[in-house]
Amino acid sequence: MMFESIGGMPNCCGAIETTHLKMYPHKSEGETNVWLDTKNNNSMKLQVIVDPTTRFLDVVFGLPGRMTKDNVLRGSEFFNLVQKREKLNGNEVELPKGTKIREYLVGDSSFQLLPWTMTPYHGEELTEDQSEFNKKLLATRLVASCALKKLKAVWTAIEDSMWRPDRHKLPRIILVCVASFITSKSTWKETWYHVSS
Repeated sequence: MMFESIGGMPNCCGAIETTHLKMYPHKSEGETNVWLDTKNNNSMKLQVIVDPTTRFLDVVFGLPGRMTKDNVLRGSEFFNLVQKREKLNGNEVELPKGTKIREYLVGDSSFQLLPWTMTPYHGEELTEDQSEFNKKLLATRLVASCALKKLKAVWTAIEDSMWRPDRHKLPRIILVCVASFITSKSTWKETWYHVSS
């Protein structure tokens, strides 16, 4: 199955999404403002890039909840590899009007528009074409949200909240959960797969 069959996005190679994993650090850990997210919860970010079958292609975790989605992406090894054209470097696809499009990811408006990311159009008065594009992008992007929901459903350790975690051990716990989830699925894409913390 290809992303084009899901939302009509030709040459799309992945959907990107992040989630917050809430933490309740012990007072003895000292100042925790860097871990505060926009809802004033202490949290750690988990970012995934998935294929159309919800297989994880890239995982980033262990970064403070205060970081934006875009900053998490920009700080990832995946970002560096794409910038060097070592990822998302396949053949371009020619669209009906002759425009060529390279491989790319889809994400929400929290991500910056780059040559290899597609994000929704903004504004109150969108054209019919822009609104249609946003619907297709949303349908495609929801694959990543679905993958995170499946992961959280399987691994209750990160489903809701972790009580008094050691911030230094929490990334290892997340790694074990993600790796176990990936290997429990019958198929996953070894050629792309990358985990960074």
